[in-house]
Amino acid sequence: MVLERTAERFLPGLITGPEHAVLIRAVIDFCGGAPGDDVGYGAPACPYGPLLYSPLVLYGPPGVGKSTIARGVVQRTAERLSRFTPDDTGRPIVQLCGAEFARQYAAAVTARRVPAWRDSIRGAALLVVEDLAPLAEKIAAQSELIHTIDAIANAGGQVLVTSRLPIAGIPKLLPGLASRLSGGLCVAVPMPEAATRAALLRDFAAARGVRLQPGAARMLADKQALTAPELSGALNELVASLAAAKASKRSSRGVGRLSPFAEIDVAAVRAHLKARPERNRVSLSDVARKAARYYGLKVADLRGASRRQSVVTARNLAMHIARQLTDESLSSVGAYFGGRDHTTVMHGCQRAQELVASDPQIRQAVSQVRADLGV
Repeated sequence: MVLERTAERFLPGLITGPEHAVLIRAVIDFCGGAPGDDVGYGAPACPYGPLLYSPLVLYGPPGVGKSTIARGVVQRTAERLSRFTPDDTGRPIVQLCGAEFARQYAAAVTARRVPAWRDSIRGAALLVVEDLAPLAEKIAAQSELIHTIDAIANAGGQVLVTSRLPIAGIPKLLPGLASRLSGGLCVAVPMPEAATRAALLRDFAAARGVRLQPGAARMLADKQALTAPELSGALNELVASLAAAKASKRSSRGVGRLSPFAEIDVAAVRAHLKARPERNRVSLSDVARKAARYYGLKVADLRGASRRQSVVTARNLAMHIARQLTDESLSSVGAYFGGRDHTTVMHGCQRAQELVASDPQIRQAVSQVRADLGV
């Protein structure tokens, strides 16, 4: 509970649950602790923070809060720096996405301004690179980032990187860059579990002036294994359907928002879920497309002969989900995924099931792919 209360003050706007404990502990430590709280290290002894680990790599699917956390880290670092150095002499905080890092480096090379550009980046007290994936195709930019990480570390600064995939799952990443990033701390930003989803839904409802009963929030959360933005959309759908039903009974008031004091109970949620139109039937191609997208691959990779570990994992996961969500036989699934026989599919599904039981990353991948499929 102490850690959760600290997280609320330390990263406002990010609703956390027990599944986020390791993540929050890592972020608080990375920022030098939370002064005034009974966890954390308080104000660090040096202006750039205690280098317990750097880089810090946060990975997870879109919508789980990586950007919110990055903004919180930037804010906390700026506050810490202001206590030690005047604004006009303090080292800067540099925040950009992977694609922008590559673009700026290429522009500096073209304009023959590489030394000046390097000084502006490598002199940072904190460098934040969001969404690492676009650098996978940029070998020169990756090499530059390796040297940038080294330079910032040597100067006592810190590096925060976000990624949709874990470092080992990013294709075409230079071994040197993978080594630098893995040498710090890599932490998954998990999909919200049911209790956290219910809390998010209650907060979203309160922001609309609507009270969502706890039981109703739990029921809706159980049916929506989604990220925060998608949960907001699910609540909007519920509120709109209830508003439409209310307007149809009182046509003189027109279709509009529920009254500020409206309350949504379990019966209303149950009726809404039952009345929703049936989802489109999931096909093998749907599963393959969503799984390939999650892992940053092409559908052709999953249907091909590649034995690269990242491809094998994605393929097994896709076959496992296909068996869960479609009526296709083992032979049909095998035929779609590159003409594999039914025993290969069975082995792949069994391996995926074992990983789901033991590996939080795989469980997160399955949850996200199913959410993307709308099931």
